[in-house]
Amino acid sequence: MTHTAHSSLLSPSLQADRRYWKRWGACAALIPLISFSAGCAAMSGGDEDASAARSAELYAADFEQARQRTANAPLAQEILADNRITEAEMIGMLDLWSTCMQDNGVTGYQEGLDPDSLKWDDSVPWEVYERAQENCIAKTGYFEVSILYRSITVNPENYNWSALTVQCLTRNQVLEPGFTAEQYDKVAEDFGRAITEDSVVAGGPSFPFLGDPATAEWIHGECSRDHRFDRQAVSEPAWVDMMRRERNGETTENTGSTGQSSAS
Repeated sequence: MTHTAHSSLLSPSLQADRRYWKRWGACAALIPLISFSAGCAAMSGGDEDASAARSAELYAADFEQARQRTANAPLAQEILADNRITEAEMIGMLDLWSTCMQDNGVTGYQEGLDPDSLKWDDSVPWEVYERAQENCIAKTGYFEVSILYRSITVNPENYNWSALTVQCLTRNQVLEPGFTAEQYDKVAEDFGRAITEDSVVAGGPSFPFLGDPATAEWIHGECSRDHRFDRQAVSEPAWVDMMRRERNGETTENTGSTGQSSAS
Protein backbone atom coordinates (compact mmCIF):
# COMPACT_ATOMS: atom_id res chain seq x y z
CA MET A 1 0.00 0.00 0.00
CA THR A 2 1.31 3.44 -0.90
CA HIS A 3 1.47 6.12 1.78
CA THR A 4 0.56 9.55 0.41
CA ALA A 5 1.20 12.76 2.30
CA HIS A 6 -1.00 15.80 1.94
CA SER A 7 1.23 18.86 1.65
CA SER A 8 -0.71 20.90 4.19
CA LEU A 9 -0.03 18.28 6.84
CA LEU A 10 3.59 19.33 6.77
CA SER A 11 2.94 22.58 8.61
CA PRO A 12 3.92 22.81 12.28
CA SER A 13 0.45 23.20 13.75
CA LEU A 14 -0.79 19.98 12.16
CA GLN A 15 1.82 17.68 13.66
CA ALA A 16 0.86 15.72 16.74
CA ASP A 17 3.74 13.26 16.51
CA ARG A 18 6.31 14.34 19.06
CA ARG A 19 9.11 12.54 17.24
CA TYR A 20 8.42 14.63 14.16
CA TRP A 21 8.66 17.81 16.15
CA LYS A 22 11.84 16.79 17.92
CA ARG A 23 13.50 16.05 14.59
CA TRP A 24 12.34 19.24 12.92
CA GLY A 25 13.15 21.25 16.02
CA ALA A 26 16.74 20.15 15.56
CA CYS A 27 16.92 20.49 11.78
CA ALA A 28 14.68 23.40 10.80
CA ALA A 29 12.63 24.42 13.81
CA LEU A 30 9.34 25.94 12.76
CA ILE A 31 10.61 27.11 9.38
CA PRO A 32 7.54 27.26 7.14
CA LEU A 33 7.31 24.50 4.57
CA ILE A 34 5.63 25.91 1.53
CA SER A 35 4.58 24.43 -1.76
CA PHE A 36 7.20 23.87 -4.45
CA SER A 37 4.57 24.71 -7.04
CA ALA A 38 3.44 28.05 -5.63
CA GLY A 39 2.04 30.08 -8.50
CA CYS A 40 3.63 33.27 -9.74
CA ALA A 41 3.04 35.60 -12.63
CA ALA A 42 4.89 34.85 -15.83
CA MET A 43 7.97 37.04 -16.41
CA SER A 44 10.13 37.73 -19.42
CA GLY A 45 13.68 36.41 -19.47
CA GLY A 46 15.13 39.78 -18.50
CA ASP A 47 12.66 40.33 -15.67
CA GLU A 48 13.23 36.80 -14.39
CA ASP A 49 17.00 37.31 -14.34
CA ALA A 50 16.61 40.63 -12.53
CA SER A 51 14.29 39.08 -9.95
CA ALA A 52 16.69 36.17 -9.39
CA ALA A 53 19.60 38.56 -8.97
CA ARG A 54 17.67 40.62 -6.42
CA SER A 55 16.63 37.53 -4.46
CA ALA A 56 20.23 36.31 -4.52
CA GLU A 57 21.26 39.56 -2.86
CA LEU A 58 18.40 39.64 -0.35
CA TYR A 59 18.95 35.99 0.64
CA ALA A 60 22.77 36.17 0.65
CA ALA A 61 23.07 35.55 4.40
CA ASP A 62 20.66 32.61 4.19
CA PHE A 63 22.65 31.06 1.36
CA GLU A 64 25.87 31.44 3.33
CA GLN A 65 24.34 29.71 6.35
CA ALA A 66 23.02 26.94 4.10
CA ARG A 67 26.46 26.40 2.58
CA GLN A 68 27.98 26.10 6.04
CA ARG A 69 25.35 23.55 7.09
CA THR A 70 25.79 21.41 3.96
CA ALA A 71 29.59 21.28 3.85
CA ASN A 72 29.53 17.48 3.38
CA ALA A 73 26.83 17.44 0.68
CA PRO A 74 28.46 17.96 -2.77
CA LEU A 75 25.28 18.55 -4.79
CA ALA A 76 23.94 21.03 -2.26
CA GLN A 77 27.24 22.92 -2.34
CA GLU A 78 27.10 23.06 -6.12
CA ILE A 79 23.50 24.31 -6.14
CA LEU A 80 24.05 26.93 -3.45
CA ALA A 81 27.33 28.28 -4.84
CA ASP A 82 25.84 31.14 -6.90
CA ASN A 83 23.07 32.16 -4.45
CA ARG A 84 20.43 30.93 -6.87
CA ILE A 85 18.38 27.74 -7.10
CA THR A 86 16.82 26.94 -10.46
CA GLU A 87 13.86 24.62 -10.95
CA ALA A 88 16.15 22.12 -12.70
CA GLU A 89 18.52 22.18 -9.72
CA MET A 90 15.64 21.61 -7.32
CA ILE A 91 14.43 18.66 -9.37
CA GLY A 92 17.94 17.24 -9.26
CA MET A 93 18.00 17.56 -5.48
CA LEU A 94 14.60 15.91 -5.19
CA ASP A 95 15.83 13.01 -7.29
CA LEU A 96 18.91 12.62 -5.07
CA TRP A 97 16.79 12.82 -1.91
CA SER A 98 14.27 10.27 -3.16
CA THR A 99 17.05 7.88 -4.20
CA CYS A 100 18.75 8.26 -0.83
CA MET A 101 15.53 7.51 1.02
CA GLN A 102 14.98 4.42 -1.12
CA ASP A 103 18.57 3.26 -0.60
CA ASN A 104 18.06 3.61 3.15
CA GLY A 105 15.07 1.28 3.21
CA VAL A 106 12.07 3.52 2.48
CA THR A 107 10.70 1.54 -0.46
CA GLY A 108 8.56 3.37 -2.98
CA TYR A 109 9.68 6.80 -1.76
CA GLN A 110 8.98 9.52 -4.31
CA GLU A 111 8.88 13.29 -4.05
CA GLY A 112 8.62 15.88 -6.80
CA LEU A 113 7.83 19.54 -7.32
CA ASP A 114 4.11 18.82 -7.01
CA PRO A 115 3.37 19.20 -3.28
CA ASP A 116 0.99 16.25 -3.40
CA SER A 117 3.52 13.89 -5.01
CA LEU A 118 5.14 12.74 -1.75
CA LYS A 119 4.54 9.04 -1.15
CA TRP A 120 6.18 5.83 0.05
CA ASP A 121 5.34 2.22 0.86
CA ASP A 122 2.98 2.20 3.83
CA SER A 123 4.58 -0.98 5.18
CA VAL A 124 7.87 0.80 5.96
CA PRO A 125 8.29 0.94 9.77
CA TRP A 126 8.48 4.41 11.27
CA GLU A 127 11.91 3.68 12.76
CA VAL A 128 13.26 2.87 9.28
CA TYR A 129 11.77 6.06 7.86
CA GLU A 130 13.20 8.18 10.66
CA ARG A 131 16.68 6.66 10.39
CA ALA A 132 16.66 7.09 6.61
CA GLN A 133 15.65 10.71 6.92
CA GLU A 134 18.40 11.47 9.42
CA ASN A 135 21.00 9.82 7.19
CA CYS A 136 19.81 11.58 4.05
CA ILE A 137 19.62 14.99 5.69
CA ALA A 138 23.36 14.88 6.32
CA LYS A 139 24.23 13.25 3.00
CA THR A 140 22.20 15.40 0.59
CA GLY A 141 21.60 18.82 2.17
CA TYR A 142 18.02 18.52 0.93
CA PHE A 143 16.32 20.47 3.71
CA GLU A 144 18.55 23.52 3.38
CA VAL A 145 18.15 23.65 -0.40
CA SER A 146 14.40 23.00 -0.40
CA ILE A 147 13.62 25.53 2.32
CA LEU A 148 15.52 28.25 0.46
CA TYR A 149 13.94 27.33 -2.87
CA ARG A 150 10.44 27.37 -1.46
CA SER A 151 10.96 30.61 0.45
CA ILE A 152 12.38 32.46 -2.56
CA THR A 153 9.53 31.21 -4.76
CA VAL A 154 6.82 32.66 -2.55
CA ASN A 155 8.74 35.42 -0.76
CA PRO A 156 11.36 36.73 -3.23
CA GLU A 157 11.80 39.99 -1.31
CA ASN A 158 12.66 38.05 1.88
CA TYR A 159 10.10 39.86 4.00
CA ASN A 160 9.66 38.75 7.60
CA TRP A 161 7.97 35.37 7.22
CA SER A 162 6.19 35.42 10.55
CA ALA A 163 4.66 38.81 9.73
CA LEU A 164 3.41 37.50 6.38
CA THR A 165 1.96 34.39 8.03
CA VAL A 166 0.20 36.42 10.72
CA GLN A 167 -1.26 38.74 8.08
CA CYS A 168 -2.57 35.72 6.20
CA LEU A 169 -4.07 34.19 9.35
CA THR A 170 -5.70 37.48 10.33
CA ARG A 171 -7.08 38.06 6.85
CA ASN A 172 -8.56 34.56 6.89
CA GLN A 173 -10.11 35.23 10.32
CA VAL A 174 -8.05 32.65 12.20
CA LEU A 175 -6.29 35.17 14.46
CA GLU A 176 -7.64 38.29 16.13
CA PRO A 177 -6.48 41.54 14.55
CA GLY A 178 -3.60 42.88 16.59
CA PHE A 179 -1.82 39.57 17.10
CA THR A 180 1.80 40.32 16.20
CA ALA A 181 4.64 38.52 14.48
CA GLU A 182 6.58 38.77 17.73
CA GLN A 183 3.80 36.93 19.58
CA TYR A 184 3.70 34.31 16.84
CA ASP A 185 7.45 33.78 17.11
CA LYS A 186 7.25 33.53 20.89
CA VAL A 187 4.68 30.71 20.75
CA ALA A 188 6.73 28.89 18.11
CA GLU A 189 10.01 29.34 19.99
CA ASP A 190 8.52 28.13 23.27
CA PHE A 191 7.24 25.03 21.53
CA GLY A 192 10.55 24.42 19.77
CA ARG A 193 12.38 24.77 23.09
CA ALA A 194 10.09 22.22 24.70
CA ILE A 195 10.86 19.77 21.90
CA THR A 196 14.61 20.35 22.13
CA GLU A 197 14.54 19.83 25.90
CA ASP A 198 12.74 16.52 25.38
CA SER A 199 9.76 17.65 27.40
CA VAL A 200 6.38 15.97 27.16
CA VAL A 201 4.58 17.69 24.30
CA ALA A 202 0.99 17.12 23.22
CA GLY A 203 -0.06 18.42 19.81
CA GLY A 204 1.39 21.51 18.18
CA PRO A 205 2.14 25.08 19.23
CA SER A 206 -0.63 26.79 21.24
CA PHE A 207 -1.58 29.60 18.89
CA PRO A 208 -4.81 31.38 19.93
CA PHE A 209 -6.72 30.35 16.84
CA LEU A 210 -10.34 31.34 16.40
CA GLY A 211 -13.21 29.04 15.47
CA ASP A 212 -13.05 25.36 14.66
CA PRO A 213 -9.56 23.98 15.52
CA ALA A 214 -9.35 21.65 12.53
CA THR A 215 -10.24 24.43 10.10
CA ALA A 216 -7.80 26.77 11.81
CA GLU A 217 -4.99 24.24 11.54
CA TRP A 218 -5.70 23.71 7.85
CA ILE A 219 -5.57 27.47 7.23
CA HIS A 220 -2.41 27.80 9.31
CA GLY A 221 -0.77 25.12 7.20
CA GLU A 222 -1.75 26.89 3.99
CA CYS A 223 -0.66 30.32 5.25
CA SER A 224 2.67 28.84 6.33
CA ARG A 225 3.17 27.50 2.82
CA ASP A 226 1.94 30.59 0.97
CA HIS A 227 0.96 33.85 2.64
CA ARG A 228 -1.34 34.67 -0.28
CA PHE A 229 -3.75 31.87 0.67
CA ASP A 230 -7.47 32.76 0.53
CA ARG A 231 -9.87 30.34 2.23
CA GLN A 232 -12.78 31.67 0.17
CA ALA A 233 -11.09 30.62 -3.07
CA VAL A 234 -10.78 26.91 -2.28
CA SER A 235 -12.86 24.12 -0.81
CA GLU A 236 -11.99 22.62 2.54
CA PRO A 237 -10.09 19.32 2.03
CA ALA A 238 -11.77 16.10 3.12
CA TRP A 239 -9.01 15.32 5.62
CA VAL A 240 -9.96 18.40 7.67
CA ASP A 241 -13.36 16.91 8.40
CA MET A 242 -11.70 13.58 9.22
CA MET A 243 -9.49 15.35 11.75
CA ARG A 244 -12.48 17.18 13.19
CA ARG A 245 -14.49 13.98 13.60
CA GLU A 246 -11.58 12.11 15.15
CA ARG A 247 -11.12 14.84 17.71
CA ASN A 248 -14.79 14.64 18.53
CA GLY A 249 -14.44 10.92 19.11
CA GLU A 250 -16.27 9.90 15.97
CA THR A 251 -15.19 6.90 13.91
CA THR A 252 -13.78 7.76 10.51
CA GLU A 253 -13.23 5.49 7.55
CA ASN A 254 -10.01 6.02 5.61
CA THR A 255 -10.81 5.89 1.92
CA GLY A 256 -7.14 5.68 1.00
CA SER A 257 -7.31 8.75 -1.22
CA THR A 258 -5.24 10.92 1.10
CA GLY A 259 -3.03 9.67 3.89
CA GLN A 260 -1.49 11.61 6.72
CA SER A 261 2.24 11.73 7.20
CA SER A 262 4.23 12.62 10.28
CA ALA A 263 7.14 13.86 8.27
CA SER A 264 8.14 15.28 4.97
